[in-house]
Amino acid sequence: MLGWFLLAIAFIWILGATITDLKKREVPDWISFSLVAIALVARMIFSFLERDISFFLQGALFFVLFFALANLFYYARIFAGGDAKLLMGLGAILAAPPVLPFASAANAVFSIPLPFVFILNLLIIGSLYGLLFTIAVAIKNRKRFFPEFVKRCKKVRVIFLVMIAVLAIILAISTKAYFIFAIAALAVLFPFIHSAIKALEEVGMVSLVHPKNLTVGDWLAQEVRIGKKMIKPTWEGISKQELELLQKEKKKVLVKYGIPFVPAFLFTFLATIFLGNLFEFLIRIIMPFS
Repeated sequence: MLGWFLLAIAFIWILGATITDLKKREVPDWISFSLVAIALVARMIFSFLERDISFFLQGALFFVLFFALANLFYYARIFAGGDAKLLMGLGAILAAPPVLPFASAANAVFSIPLPFVFILNLLIIGSLYGLLFTIAVAIKNRKRFFPEFVKRCKKVRVIFLVMIAVLAIILAISTKAYFIFAIAALAVLFPFIHSAIKALEEVGMVSLVHPKNLTVGDWLAQEVRIGKKMIKPTWEGISKQELELLQKEKKKVLVKYGIPFVPAFLFTFLATIFLGNLFEFLIRIIMPFS
């Protein structure tokens, strides 16, 4: 019952975060922090009732692991702050889940803990989601998008060549390493998808915004001078003090918005619960095992 309760809580919280992200392009901290608190407190209570500390320790372990992973994604500038904080809570939620429909699949390639299955699925769904979103907005801003995309792709061409070599080696060694091949193939595409997203943010997702509509963490698209103080664009976004200065000045500023990525969390969560490991699911459909 604990597992199903936590999965229900996760679905409701991610759904709420998705709606907020689409409307306001932000995820309030209380959503992420309350998700962590509910997961750990529920596990602690259940461990006390069952006299088995493992329920709490499993949640705490995956919270720590996802905390480290979320910070890695954040400082690598893959996730924004709201996405990273939401990921931390999901680590504690998904540890030691109930028996799910896909768990008895006879052709599973690897037995992987559900939190890591979620990460693998997020690679697939997040890439596809980002790609489709990018294509839609890129077409709308095609005259400015494509030159910026080409410029950014030049920075990742070395990575592309290395990954092609890795794929060739994998195929030469074994024709049955479908799972590893799928991960490597996705790794080849990811730098270019990421480049496309960043190019899109530069040319297609910039708006002139009045300071009263700004929030802490918004990304400036260019430097803003207020008196003798210069407010520079940073990955962390504008601070509370900088927001107060901008609101006093009442001068519109250019703000850069990223892709609302929380919907990809929602799609990934549902796919993970109902389909399991998407790599395995796709491999069973496309490439039957011998």
